[in-house]
This record gives sequence, structure tokens and C-alpha cells, in this order.
Amino acid sequence: MNSVVLREPYRFFFPLGIVMGWMGVSPWVLYAAHVKDTYSMMFHSSTQIMLYVPCFIVGFLTTFIPRFTRTQYLSASEFVSLAGSFSAIAVCLAWEQWFGAQMVYIMLLTFLAGFVLARLKHFKPSSGGRPPLEMIWIPAGILLGIAGTVVLTLGQDGISPRLFLKAGKSMMDQGFLLAITTGVGAFLIPRISGTTREDPQPQTPDERRQSLKHDALFQIAGIAVYVLSFWVEALWGTVGGYGLRALAVTAVYVRSGTLRRPPGHVPFYGKIAGVSAWMFAAGLWLAAAFPAYHQAMLHITFIGGMGLMIVAVAGMVILSHAGEAQYLKGAWKSLAAVAGFMVLSLWLRLIAVVFPDHYFYLLGCAGLAWILSGVVFLIWIFPRLFKVPVMDAFGRMHDDAALKERQI
Repeated sequence: MNSVVLREPYRFFFPLGIVMGWMGVSPWVLYAAHVKDTYSMMFHSSTQIMLYVPCFIVGFLTTFIPRFTRTQYLSASEFVSLAGSFSAIAVCLAWEQWFGAQMVYIMLLTFLAGFVLARLKHFKPSSGGRPPLEMIWIPAGILLGIAGTVVLTLGQDGISPRLFLKAGKSMMDQGFLLAITTGVGAFLIPRISGTTREDPQPQTPDERRQSLKHDALFQIAGIAVYVLSFWVEALWGTVGGYGLRALAVTAVYVRSGTLRRPPGHVPFYGKIAGVSAWMFAAGLWLAAAFPAYHQAMLHITFIGGMGLMIVAVAGMVILSHAGEAQYLKGAWKSLAAVAGFMVLSLWLRLIAVVFPDHYFYLLGCAGLAWILSGVVFLIWIFPRLFKVPVMDAFGRMHDDAALKERQI
């Protein structure tokens, strides 16, 4: 197997994610164009949740974590397990085998958990260094995704109470994706948008230990509130559940500096990342504020938040690894086109609820705009997926980030 793909798995998983995203929105486009007489909301949501976003998450984590922790790259068996899981989920969803897709999704998250925990276990920051505590959200999100899918499956089989069915559905749909985006966003966005928190640093070893303890307790408390939100939603409804979820995400983002305004000199991709964090949190708050329209409001989180974050982070990773980091500042036109189609897709999806007589037509247009966003993005990144410089800028960025963590 190509060693470049094992060292930098994003070269495979990022374009795969774009294709999966096209597959996920295709029912709305085909139905609106009268090519198909039926549509499946289950297929759309499952594809986006189990395939589209996870492809980018897996591509990023399997590239980033080994470099940051200075541990082993993705092995051939791990790559086959992850890629094979995505393929099997796609086949199950295409044949509407929902149970089979859920079982393979559990396998996918289990493989990812094994990869992450094996690297984090061997991560040894230098003496006095501050570990990236925001990364606690990664294993927590993976475990929550597995637990949610198991709970949902048991509820579907009638083994567990209906409460478990409702909580499990939300945990499977959102638990993994929102947690990963919260943790990675809180760690990465301040670093690429220039909004890293600049608090006075503790001087003595006791002060550093106390500060580290407080930061760790804060992250753990945020995860606890986040997990609780799914059960509150199942018991008492959307307002309380989404309110707690929004509170946990916002608190972590505020503490890390993620929601600060980027300085003017920050490149365009950093500004997109900053906007994505605001939209990610805003969608959850609006879902709590307007429970009757919470599904529409969630698209602000998924399209405006996760979608734009994927564009910013994936664009940075691809150009940096291709040895073209110097073009990041000048890449605003291509990124603006990708982000523009994505925002158009979001706007069409939101106004669809206002014009029920044109609902499916607007959904089809939203899906088409989403596909065009992916087409432009793929055209822009495709030649760079095959460029392998001797020493890429992303590797230097990892070295710099690791050094800063050790100096805190």
C-alpha cells in the first residue's frame, strides 16, 4: 500500500467525503427534478451523519494525531478497516439496510477509537507542558457515538424503553459529530484564526498543576453537560436538550478563544473557520429557541458550522501538505466560491420552511448548490492531492504547535 496515503490519509478520505456528500443530497435533487418518484429522509440524514462528515473527521484525525503526538502513522490494516467500513456503510444505505449500516457504523467508530487511544496512550508531553485538553472531546465523542448507536438499536428491537430509543437516536445523529467538532474546533480554530487565549501563564510547578487541574475539570464538566443534554431532550423535549448542548459547546469555545473576532491580517481560510464556529453554536441555540423548526435550525450547525469548518481546515491541510502554504493567503477566491455555494445551500434550506408549496423544489436547489460547492472544492484540491513535497508546511506547523504546548 502507498506509504504516502498511510502517512497522510486525508489524501484518500477527503475526496471520499465529498463524493459521499453528493450521494447524501442526491435524493432531494432527483426528486425535485422528477427523476425519482420517491425520496428517503432516512437515507439523506444517515449518509451525511455516517459517511460525509466522518470521512473528513477520519481523514483529519488519522493525519493530525500521529504527527502531533509523534507516534506511529496509520497502519495498512487500520486503513483497510476504516475504508472498508465506509464502503460497507454506503452499500447498506444504498440498499436501505439501516440496521446493517448501524452495525458497521459501530465498527467504524470502534476502529477509530482504537487508533486514537493507541496514539494518545503513548503521547508524552515534555515536563511542564500542557497537554491539549480540548482533545478529551475526541475519545468522548467516539464513545458517545458508539453508545448512542447501541442504545438506538436496542430501542428499535424493543429491548429497551422508548426513552432509550429517543436518546439513542440523538446521540447517534449528533453525539459523535458535535463532540469532535467541539474539541477539534476549540483546539484548532484559535490557532488558525489568531484568537488563541492569552491569559497570564502560571509560573511555579504548583500553579501549573492547579491550572491544568482546573482546565481538565472544565472540559470534563462540559462533556458531562453535553452527555446529559441527550437524556434531557428525550425526557423533556427540544428546548432543554438543545439548550444544554448549546451551553456546553459555547462555554468550551468561549474559554478557548474560538469565538473571538479574528484579527484583520488573518488569511481568508482562518476567517471562514472563525465564522464556522459562530454558526456551529448559533444553530444549537436557535434549535432550542425555535423547537418547532429545530431540524431546519440544525442545518445552520451542520452546513454553516461543520461545512464551513471542513472547507477551512481541509483547505489548510491540503495546501500545507502539498507544499503550497504560501498560497493560503491568496486562495480566498477559490475558498470564497466553495463557501458561497455552501451558504447558498443553507439559505435555500432555511427558506424552504417558509414556502411549503415549494418545499421540495427549494430542497432540490439547496442540494444542487451543495453539490456545486463540492465540485468547485474537488477541482481546486484534486491536483494538490498528488503533490508530495520533501518537507511540508503542515509538518512544521505541528512542530511549532507541539513546541508551544510544551512551553505553556
